[in-house]
Amino acid sequence: MTGTLIFIAGTVVGVFAFAVFIAAIDKKDHTHD
Repeated sequence: MTGTLIFIAGTVVGVFAFAVFIAAIDKKDHTHD
């Protein structure tokens, strides 16, 4: 059970970090414009 919880938490954090990364790139693109 603990392993699954860690896996889920890791996935959520990974997705969140990915979203922030994409948002940062998108923001930089718009700023460049």
